[in-house]
Amino acid sequence: VANRRARVRRAGASGGTAFAQTAEEYGLLSRSWIAGGRVDHAADYYERFVTDGPDAPSPANQAAAAVVVLQTLVRTEPLDPQTPAADREARERLVDLIRTTARWPADYRPLFKLLVELKSLAQKRRFVELLRTVGITPPIWYYNVLIGESGESHDLSGAVRHFKEISTVSGLAPTSGSFSALINAAFYAGRFEQCFQLAEEMFSRGLAPSGQTVVYLLRAGGRSNDVARLESTVRSFAAVPGANVQTIMKEGAAAAFRLQAFDLARTFMAELDPVSPLTARFLLKSFWTLPAYRHEAQQLSKAIEADSESLSASNSDALNAFFAALR
Repeated sequence: VANRRARVRRAGASGGTAFAQTAEEYGLLSRSWIAGGRVDHAADYYERFVTDGPDAPSPANQAAAAVVVLQTLVRTEPLDPQTPAADREARERLVDLIRTTARWPADYRPLFKLLVELKSLAQKRRFVELLRTVGITPPIWYYNVLIGESGESHDLSGAVRHFKEISTVSGLAPTSGSFSALINAAFYAGRFEQCFQLAEEMFSRGLAPSGQTVVYLLRAGGRSNDVARLESTVRSFAAVPGANVQTIMKEGAAAAFRLQAFDLARTFMAELDPVSPLTARFLLKSFWTLPAYRHEAQQLSKAIEADSESLSASNSDALNAFFAALR
């Protein structure tokens, strides 16, 4: 294998005529040529690679080579609008060759790692666009990645656009992961009511949210200043079969504390048994934004730092007294 790769690299470096016999060899050649500005070589060899008579690659090998080429094109796409016309034309020719000669297996799915290896959201979007151009229906988790990264970039409109593309462009149905990614995006954008509307639509389709999405929704409830909405959300999630009730109640209590809905928070806390030092400090952090309670909560949290797996008797008593005194 090492000798074969060395031969392919030498051929690519010299622009020689050694023909790629496998998708792996062609992938190595194409990366070398495209990165070196010789997209024309990559196009010439791709044409030979897929039309070499009885030695033509299987659909799976051809597909594997094609997606590597597309990823490499995206990774090396010039940012300069004054890119020489010859380079642009060679890139267009290579994409068109893939589109017109593609023999995708019926159940083919592009390798997930080819998407996540791309560094920027713009590159990921371009890669998905090229996949569609050459006739591949990107798997739904590609869209979920785009939705999630759009949200993290505070681009809610982009996240919504990718969510809609799942059905309008690819003809697929959004999954729980798709809804969860969009809910997270709405949370990052501070659109808390939209978070709840999406959750309701998700439930109406019989889809359950991920654990992280439950956390975002409960935090959204705590930031929306709607105590009734927070309580109903906590109760709805806790009733979902297989739900992590401890996490739900912990997040619900923290959100209620931030709203100074102390009775509701204590109700949620009653279902946390026992309260670990980590959970106690998490709950106390809810008071950082409440000036009347911040200092006492911070002092208590600092005292709890010395506890390991369970609260000491003195810290447990102090914590219970602190929560009981809240009015």
